[in-house]
Amino acid sequence: MIKIQRQLSSRIFRKSTLKPLPTIINFSSKQQQFYSISLFLSNEKNNNNIQLLETFFKNPNGSDALSLISKQNISLENSFKVYECIIKDNKTSKIYLISIILALITECNKNKQFNKTNLLWDDISNLLNKTSDNDLKRINSFTWNRMISGLCYQKKHLDQVLYLYNVVLQKNKIIPDEMTLQNILNLCSETDNTSKVIEIFNDIKNKYNLKPNIKHYGCLIKAYSKIGNFKEIIKILNHLDNLNDVIFTISLNGGILKKDLNFVKEIHLKIEKDKIKKSPILWKTLIEAYSACGDIETSISLFREMEKEYPLNIVVCNTLIAALGQYKKGKEAIYLFYEMIEKGVKLDEIIFGTLLNTLAESNMPKEAKELFYSIQPKYKLHLNIVHYNCLIKALIKSKPLEELLYLFDEMKEKRIQPDFITYDMFLSECKELNTLNFLYEHIKLNNIKIKENSSILKVYNTMINIYGKYKKGKEALNLFNELTVEKGIKPDDLIFKSLLDSLAESQMLEEANRIFNLMTIDFNITPNVFHYNSLIKLYIYLQRNNDALEVLQRMTNCKIQPNETTLRLLVNNCNNDISILKSLHSLINNLEFNISLQTSLIKAYTKCGNLKESISIFNELIKQQNNATNVIVWSNMMNAYGIAGKVNEALKIFIQMQEMDIQLNEIVFITILNILAESNLVNEALDIFNLMKFKYKIKPLAAHYNCLIKLFSKNENFDKAFEILNKMKDEGVTPDNNTYSILLNDCKNHSILKEILNSIEQSNIEKNSILVTNLISAYARCNDLETATFLFKQMKSKNIMTYNIMINIYISCGKTSEALELFSQMENNVKPNAITFVYLLNIYAEIGDLENTKKLFKSMEIQYGIKPDVTHYGCLSKCYVKSDQLQNGLNLLQEMESKNIKPNENIYTILLSGCANRAVLSIGKQLHKHLEENNIQKTIPLLTTLIDMYSKCGDLESSVKVFKEMKDLNIVTYNTMINAYGTHGKAR
Repeated sequence: MIKIQRQLSSRIFRKSTLKPLPTIINFSSKQQQFYSISLFLSNEKNNNNIQLLETFFKNPNGSDALSLISKQNISLENSFKVYECIIKDNKTSKIYLISIILALITECNKNKQFNKTNLLWDDISNLLNKTSDNDLKRINSFTWNRMISGLCYQKKHLDQVLYLYNVVLQKNKIIPDEMTLQNILNLCSETDNTSKVIEIFNDIKNKYNLKPNIKHYGCLIKAYSKIGNFKEIIKILNHLDNLNDVIFTISLNGGILKKDLNFVKEIHLKIEKDKIKKSPILWKTLIEAYSACGDIETSISLFREMEKEYPLNIVVCNTLIAALGQYKKGKEAIYLFYEMIEKGVKLDEIIFGTLLNTLAESNMPKEAKELFYSIQPKYKLHLNIVHYNCLIKALIKSKPLEELLYLFDEMKEKRIQPDFITYDMFLSECKELNTLNFLYEHIKLNNIKIKENSSILKVYNTMINIYGKYKKGKEALNLFNELTVEKGIKPDDLIFKSLLDSLAESQMLEEANRIFNLMTIDFNITPNVFHYNSLIKLYIYLQRNNDALEVLQRMTNCKIQPNETTLRLLVNNCNNDISILKSLHSLINNLEFNISLQTSLIKAYTKCGNLKESISIFNELIKQQNNATNVIVWSNMMNAYGIAGKVNEALKIFIQMQEMDIQLNEIVFITILNILAESNLVNEALDIFNLMKFKYKIKPLAAHYNCLIKLFSKNENFDKAFEILNKMKDEGVTPDNNTYSILLNDCKNHSILKEILNSIEQSNIEKNSILVTNLISAYARCNDLETATFLFKQMKSKNIMTYNIMINIYISCGKTSEALELFSQMENNVKPNAITFVYLLNIYAEIGDLENTKKLFKSMEIQYGIKPDVTHYGCLSKCYVKSDQLQNGLNLLQEMESKNIKPNENIYTILLSGCANRAVLSIGKQLHKHLEENNIQKTIPLLTTLIDMYSKCGDLESSVKVFKEMKDLNIVTYNTMINAYGTHGKAR
C-alpha cells in the first residue's frame, strides 16, 4: 500500500510540480484523502511518520497536530500543511491552536524562517482576540510568558501586549518572568512609551518583589535616553554595581540620539574611572558618539587607541569612515581604507558602500568613480544598488543629469534593479522636463516595485513638484489620477500640497478648488496652512487679491494660524489698502518675531503712502541689538524712501550704513542704483557704481549695469545706454533678458529698435516671454502694429500678461474691435484676469457706453468668477461721468462700501473732475465730505482736482481753503489755483 502511494505521489509531482496544494481534505471523498496523503508522504522517509500522518488525516485533531509538530516527527514544510488543515477545522479549540502555533514558531526559529515566524505571531494575536476568558484561564504561566515575549518582537503588537500585561495576567494572578518583563520594557522603550517603562520597572520592584537585573536597567536607560533625561541615567549608573560594557553602550546611544557632547564625555569619564573593559562594540559606540556630537578629532584618537587593544575591526572601521563622511573628510577615509588593506582586514560590500558615501559627502566625484569601478575587477566583490546610489550621489552635483542616465543601462546589464533612492536622487536634481519624462517612463516601463506606499508617495510628490515648476498642471493632475485611481494609493497631505502648488503655478483655479474639496470631503484630510497658502498664491497670480484675503478669513475661521509665507504673500499684495495692511500687521505681531515680515511691512506701508509707519517700524527694529546693523533692515528702509520719492533721505541712509561699517552687499548697491536711476541722478549713480567696484571690491552683476542702462534709456540717451551695454560685455558680464527689456521699454524709434535686436541676436540668449512681450510693445510704440501682431501670433506659449499687453496695444492704436476679438480668442486658451477687464471696461467707459460697460462689469463675477476691485469700479465711475450720470457715480461709492471695497483717491478724482466740468457743486460737496469721513489718502492730484472743482462751481473760498491746507504742492497745483483766481476776477 505504502509503495503504491509513493509511486502515485511521484507521478503526481512529475506531472505538475507547480500545482498548488489542495486547500483542505474533503473527508467524505476517499480519492481526495488518498491524494493529499500521497503529497505528504512524498517528502517523508520514516515509516513511523507515515503512520502518524495517515492517522492524523483520517481524524484531524489539535492534540495529534501538536504531537506531530512539537516532537519534530515531520518536516517543517509538512508541519505547515498540518497547521493549514487544522485551522480549517472549527472543532479545534483555540488553546490547542495557540499551542500548535507556538510549536511551529520554535521550528521556524530553528530553521531561520523568521518571515514565517512574524506571520505566526500575527495569527496568535488574532486568536487571542477571539478566545474567551474561560479558555484564557487554561493557559499556563510558561505559555503566557512565551507568548507575550514573542509578541514583543513586533511594535504593532504593543497595545495587545500591554492589555495582556495589565488586564489578563493581573486577572489570572500570573506573575511574568524576568525575560518577559525585559521584553515588555524593551518594547515600550522602542516605541517611546517612557511612562510605561517607568511604571513596569516600578512593578518589578514593588508589585512582584523582584530585584531588577542589569537588562531591566538597560531598558530604563534606553527610555530615558529617548527623552534626553540624562540626569536620571547618571543616577542609575552611580547606583548600580558591577556595570558592564552593554549598559554603557546603551547610555552612549542616548548621547548619539540627542547629540549631547557633555553627556558623552561624562559617560566616557565614568567608563575610565570604573575601569570598564571596553569591548569592540563599546569602542565603536564611543567613536560614533563623539563624531555624532561634533568631535571628530576625539573619534579618530579613540580609534587609534583601540588599535593598541584589538586588531583592526571592519565594523569599527566602517563606523569611522561613516563619521569622516559627516565632516567631509574623504581623504582621511581613503587613507584608512588603504590601511585596512595593508593590515589584512577582509573587505566586504558594506565597507565600499560606506566609503563611496563618504566620498560623495566630501564632494570627491573623481575618487568615488575610480573606487566604484574597482570593486568588481580588483576586489572581486559584487556591485549592488547601494554602490550605484552612492556613485550617483557623488556625480550628480558635478555633472549634468542627462550625462548620468547611462547608469540605468549599466544597472540593467548587471541585473541590478534601481530602487526608490535612485529615482529620488535623480528626480530631486531634475531641472529639465525631458529628463523628468525619461525618468517617469523608465519607472513605468520597468514596473519599479517600491515596497512602501510612503516611498511611492515621495516619488510621485517629487514628480508633481517638478511639473509645477514648469507650469504643467495637467501633467501633475494626470500623475495624481494615476496614483489614486490606477494604483489605488491614498494620497497624503503632502501630495495635495504639491498638487495645489502645481495648479497654482499653472493658474488652474477651477481644478485647484476641485482638488481642495476632494481632499477635504473624499479623503477626509484637514487642510493645513500650506494648502491654504497654495490657494492664496493662486488668487494672487490671477490678481484676485480680495479673494486671497477671503482665503485668509477662511483659515482663521478654521483656527489655522497663518505662517510667514501666508502673511508675506498678502502683505506684498494688499492692494495698497491701509486698513487691510493694519490687520495683517496685527497678525504678524501675534507670531514669533520675524525680521523678514517686519521688513516686508516697511515696504508695504510706504506703498500705501504711510511712510511715517515705515519709519516707526524701522526705528523699532534698529533699537534691537541684533538688528542695529542688519543690512536687510537698512536696505529696506532705503528702498522705502526710494518708493516714496525721498531720494535725499535714501542717500542719507546709504551714507549712514557706510559710517556704521555695515557690510554692504550686491543687493544694497542694486537698491540705491535703482533709486537714483528712477530719479535721473546720473552723476550720483555713476559715483556709487564706482564706489562699489573700486572701494568695496564688489564685481558688478548684470543687475547693477541694468540700473545704469535704465538711467540713460529712460531719458532716451541710447548712445550712453549702449556704451554701458558694451562695457558690460567687455567686463565679462552677460546681458540678460531684463537688460534688453529695459532698453525696449523706452524704445520709440525704429533705428534704435533695430540696434537692440542686433544685440539680442549676438548675445544668443534664450528669449523669455517677458522679453518677447516687451519686443511686441516696442514695435507698437514704433507704429509698427503689423510686426507686433506677427510676433504675437508667432509666440508658442502665450500667457495672460502677453494677451493683456496685446489687447492694450490694440486699444492704444484705436483698434478696439481687434482688442475685443482678441479677448474672445483668448478665452479658449487663457483665462482673463482682473487687468484684462480693466482694459476692456476702459474701451466702453471712454466713449460713455454705459450699457456695455455695465454688462461687461457684471460678467466678470458671474461668468469668469472675478470679483471687481477698486480699479474696475474706477472704470465704471469714469463711464458714469462720461454719460452725465454723476448721481449714479456718487451712489457707486455706497455700493462699494456694501461690498467692503474701499474707494481710492483715483475714483474721487474722476468723480470730482466730472463735477468740475459740469459745475455740479452739490455732488462735489458730498464727495468732499465722503472722502473726509473715509480717511482717503489726500494726494496732490486729488486735492488739486478738489480746488478746480470748487473754482469751476463758483466757490472760490473753498478752493482757497483747500489750497492753504495743502502741505505738498507742485506746479500743477499752483497753476490750478492761479487759474481759479483769474476765473473769479482776482488776477492780483
